[in-house]
Amino acid sequence: MSEPSPLDQLLDAPGAPFINTEEILAQISDEFESAKSEDMRVILLELFKTTMDIVERRTATEDLEQFKTARRHFYNLLLTREAFVGEEDVSPEILDAVTQREVAAGRMAPDDELRKLAQVGVFALRDSHAELEEKQRAEQTPATTGAGGGWRHRVRTWLDRR
Repeated sequence: MSEPSPLDQLLDAPGAPFINTEEILAQISDEFESAKSEDMRVILLELFKTTMDIVERRTATEDLEQFKTARRHFYNLLLTREAFVGEEDVSPEILDAVTQREVAAGRMAPDDELRKLAQVGVFALRDSHAELEEKQRAEQTPATTGAGGGWRHRVRTWLDRR
């Protein structure tokens, strides 16, 4: 029998998730970052939602709005990370697909601000997913002094898009 994962251990601890909410969220974040499949990310999102629903029911009324803001921020951060291409670019197509999936699953309201942003982004953002991937590949290729490679190629590509 295999040893339980750190997340399983946190969830099985007495008083979870009330006692160790921050640790559970940190572990969800870590596992989300290293998840190899969409199915695993969806499981982690469900776990996040379930944990937060439990904690929200026990949150004092005067702290509820602050809790909901922090919850929404963390959730949006997870979804945005799912749409990253490289370390700093977000694919508008992937973000649109991710938010569509979240609305269909009932974890996100159809009029959620991130959903609206994703819908606008598909039409308004300049770089498509394919262009972002090409940019990422170009940045990972060592710069050369040849006419077609490295920084010269990136500058030329950037100028061609303008």
